[in-house]
Amino acid sequence: MLFRRKNSMKKHTKVLSIILAIIILISAVPLTASAETVNGVCGENVTWTLDTETGVLKIEGTGQMNSYEAEVGYYAPWRFYRESIKSVEVAENVTSIGCEAFSGCYNLTSIKLPDSITYIPEMAFLGCSSLASITIPDNVTFIGNYAFCYCENLTSITIPDSVTSIGYRTFEGCEKLTSITIPDSVTYIGVGVFSACNSLTSITVDENNESYSSDEDGVLYNKEKSELIQYPVGNERKSYAISQNVTSIGDRAFEGCEKLSSVTIPDSIISIGDWAFSNCDNLTIITIPYSVASIGDYAFYSCDNLTSITIPYSVTSIGDHAFSYCDSLISITIPDSVTYIGSDAFYGAGYYEDSSNWENNVLYIGKHLIKAKEALSGAYKIKQGTKSIASDAFSYCDNLTSITIPDSVTSIGDRAFSGCEKLSSITIPGSVTSIGDSAFSSCDNLTSITIPDSVTSIGEAAFSQCKNLTSITIPDSVTSIGEYTFSYCKNLTSITIPGSVTSIGDSAFLYCENLTSVTICEGVTSIGEEAFCRCKNLTSITIPGSVTSIGDRAFIVCENLTSVTICEGVTSIGDRAFEECEKLSSVTIPDSVTSIDRMAFYECKNLTSITIPYSVTYIGSNAFYDTGYYNNSSNWENNVLYIGKYLIEANESLSGDYEIKQGTKLISNSAFYDCESLTSITIPDSVTSIGEEAFCRCENLTSITVDENNESYSSDKDGVLYNKEKSELIQYPAGNERKSYAISQNVTSIGDSAFEYCTSLTSITIPDSVTSIGEYAFCECKNLTSITIPDSVTSISYYAFGRCEKLTDVYYGGTVTKWNKISIHSGNESLTNATIHFAPCTHEYTAVITAPTCTERGYTTYTCECGDSYVGDYVKEKGHSHTGKVTTPATHLKEGVMTYTCTCGNTYTEAIAKTAEHTYSSVVTAPTCTEKGYTTYTCACGDSYVDNRVNAVGHKYTSEITKAAACTQDGTKAYTCSVCGNAYTEALPKLGHDFSKDFTVDKQATYTEAGSESKHCQRAGCTEKSEVREIPKLVAVFNDSDISKGSGKDIVTVAGATVEQLLSQTDKGAVIKDCKGNLVAADKLPGTGMTLTLSDGKEYTIVVFGDVEGDGNITASDARLALRASVGLESYNEDSCYYKAANIESKDKLSASDARLILRASVGLEDPKQWLK
Repeated sequence: MLFRRKNSMKKHTKVLSIILAIIILISAVPLTASAETVNGVCGENVTWTLDTETGVLKIEGTGQMNSYEAEVGYYAPWRFYRESIKSVEVAENVTSIGCEAFSGCYNLTSIKLPDSITYIPEMAFLGCSSLASITIPDNVTFIGNYAFCYCENLTSITIPDSVTSIGYRTFEGCEKLTSITIPDSVTYIGVGVFSACNSLTSITVDENNESYSSDEDGVLYNKEKSELIQYPVGNERKSYAISQNVTSIGDRAFEGCEKLSSVTIPDSIISIGDWAFSNCDNLTIITIPYSVASIGDYAFYSCDNLTSITIPYSVTSIGDHAFSYCDSLISITIPDSVTYIGSDAFYGAGYYEDSSNWENNVLYIGKHLIKAKEALSGAYKIKQGTKSIASDAFSYCDNLTSITIPDSVTSIGDRAFSGCEKLSSITIPGSVTSIGDSAFSSCDNLTSITIPDSVTSIGEAAFSQCKNLTSITIPDSVTSIGEYTFSYCKNLTSITIPGSVTSIGDSAFLYCENLTSVTICEGVTSIGEEAFCRCKNLTSITIPGSVTSIGDRAFIVCENLTSVTICEGVTSIGDRAFEECEKLSSVTIPDSVTSIDRMAFYECKNLTSITIPYSVTYIGSNAFYDTGYYNNSSNWENNVLYIGKYLIEANESLSGDYEIKQGTKLISNSAFYDCESLTSITIPDSVTSIGEEAFCRCENLTSITVDENNESYSSDKDGVLYNKEKSELIQYPAGNERKSYAISQNVTSIGDSAFEYCTSLTSITIPDSVTSIGEYAFCECKNLTSITIPDSVTSISYYAFGRCEKLTDVYYGGTVTKWNKISIHSGNESLTNATIHFAPCTHEYTAVITAPTCTERGYTTYTCECGDSYVGDYVKEKGHSHTGKVTTPATHLKEGVMTYTCTCGNTYTEAIAKTAEHTYSSVVTAPTCTEKGYTTYTCACGDSYVDNRVNAVGHKYTSEITKAAACTQDGTKAYTCSVCGNAYTEALPKLGHDFSKDFTVDKQATYTEAGSESKHCQRAGCTEKSEVREIPKLVAVFNDSDISKGSGKDIVTVAGATVEQLLSQTDKGAVIKDCKGNLVAADKLPGTGMTLTLSDGKEYTIVVFGDVEGDGNITASDARLALRASVGLESYNEDSCYYKAANIESKDKLSASDARLILRASVGLEDPKQWLK
């Protein structure tokens, strides 16, 4: 069998520092060759020539240039000549520049690009440090990531109004770029486009742009001005106040703005983006308002002069490295509201580097544990009151053996305990609600863990590679299990996934080799890709009906899986889901399943029983290949394998005419693939689904006949297969010997692989009803020389004309412009490299009117999409229309000036004659809080002027707290200007409760009722309590039956009860005396042999169970005496109090069991109070 996989393009994320390092390395290669001309190929039909003497690099040919990727060692062919390249000339008909094509050409000064270029790819001119200017062609629609990054001498660039997208960090490091204008066509601008443009003072956006805008200060925003995207780095301001409309500060918005010393953030801001203020070296003051909820990664990274930061209660999340390397930051306040602190959030900050802030190798900031040094060892107890454990807090503390987390902690950060190889004991308290990504990954000695039912989310890879973890309990509070959560837990033996979990993430239990039992409860809806991959000891699995999809490779290579139960409700079984489950012997697929993907049960060698329901409409190629059922020759009928009403596969040896069985519902993907001897096939009316490539590579197949009563498919007299409406051509028989073929006018789409391997065809005519051509549609039509494509086609898919080696002529029914708008995917070089013949144009012109100006006449430009154009309909110039304005008033000493200005900007001036000497009177207008003051000078002739301006005095506010802030309610502070009465209010944040450290008894316990105690809020007027706990009711400490009955002389009690406790259960006036008759103090312990005397004079001998020595305590010595007495080495009268103290089991005689109980009680393994029962 031939298994073909259709490749998809993948983009790799490139790290700029790596690329720059490669460019520097390449650029540093010494060149010793003398002047020469070198050349080569840089595309399928594109060549390059470099004259190393003149430095001119010419790119010529047709079609696309190759793309390059230095990171993986794929370089442009002129890489060793980069130092020689001074100019680049790209010829017309070259349609693209390759990625990284000219990166690192540091002597390149000029570029000439043709109009055929429609996009500039990523890193195309990265590091071209001598390039001062460039003209981007008018047809370019996209400028890629890093395209002009670190073109340090680029002073100006014009972005044409054809551009719709500018990638991230496109102009980063263009240090001499002073201004930039964004046209109205741009709909996307990536992050950090103008980072490190140190001379950029303004960004201007066309006012008609519907996605972006700018303000009078040259700051870039989104259209609504709710997001501040980029502050121009070269602006000279020392301080800046962000507008009240703004709700978010974008990633890298103020990065590297070294001149700013203060920024005012309004209380409308909700989020501060990644790198937002990073490297603002002179920023000394920043106030984060109470509206902000999150602070992004690296937000204030390396703000060297920032000395203090107070994070408000509104913030819940602080990103990775948010304040790292803020050298002067010595004061940090983090509120209890913060639940997430990212990795190294304060690393290298002044507070972090101050050793006095560390307690036993651990750094806290407020109630947040930030970091433990790797030297931390043994057992560690986190301080009570701690709210969160930051990301990476204990990572790689190799000698940490146990950790105690107090019940105040609510969140455990990402990688918090990752790599703690010796950590063997940890208890997660019920206060924790979230466990971060990789929180306990690679904790090799962790054997078991209990997740409390307070936890709702478990992060990705949270317990990955905990090699000795054998058991874990997931509570029903958890709603999702992330990717790789328990992967490589090689000793995990069983797991129960509760119904609260809706999804099991990709690779969640990957390589859990000893997992033998998995219970997936009803409620789970999806099982991710490779979720249980290579769980080689898993023997059975039941997939509940709540699950709708089984992910790709979910149970691949579970080699001991013998039983799979798929319940009603599952709709799809993913690609290779049960591949190589070699011991699986049977599977029943429920009626809910509609799709079985490729190789789903591939190489399940013992799978001999398969039931496929009528609901299935799709079966991928090789779904049951090499199963026991597949390999059993008795299941094949005349070289064709059916499973129920599903045709699975035909053997390659199938030949001649074949008629598919009546009743067959579905023909699976690639069913007849490579049946080279098959000549014709008949499809009955029962077939409702035919899979992809079902008849591919059937090179001698001359006709496909579909029963006329079939409601899904049809065929024509030429034996061509269509859908029922004949709007899609599905399969042309490859063995048909026609040289040319004209597709019917009804057809709107040509299906995947429809003409693949039709080697007899030399020409194809496609009608103007067709809009799309599918993948591989004409692939391997090796004798195809010409094809007619109508202008109705908008999409030509991957490899549609792949390897059509003889294709020379394409007759297109439209214009060049329309051809260039077709979406032609990769693999179609045979098509794009052929000669394209365009239809004669009948010319339909679009008129663009250019209005007349004062000095130039107007005209109309008529343009056809074929490129033809002409100019006509001229209109006479308008002439100037000036208006005058006195720009310099005339005085009695000198003439004035009248300036006349036209709407076009043209100006001229006229002199104004001197005036008679003025006599002015003055009127002073005093300044107000908001308005400047001034003096108006007026002459009797009517002349006047204003002078002596005085600044506004500003408001003078007094403040009053109109509503005090309480524990749970905000307060209000009112400000009133004493001058003008202007007023405003400010919210005072709620204080939060201030609970006492000690408990207060709310209700005393009695012998009949339990009491209670709690921590009280200490704020005036607040009655809130926390940590309410029960005080157990008082328990009687002796058996008082003898007293109540008055029938004996002994009173039996237990060790630990004081004299005061014992007397509290008798009448007033009772006393206890020792063996010498002395009174025993209230705080002492009564012992065996002492006497209790009641107020009526009755005396009782005290027996303390277990206290054989009579000192009130239970020790090993008491156990020793009891043991000696049990074997006769000590002699006690059976009526003596000491015998009774030793006779714990109350049997006829003392035994070693009595001594054992006393010994267990002496070390805390036995509760003596139980002996009274």
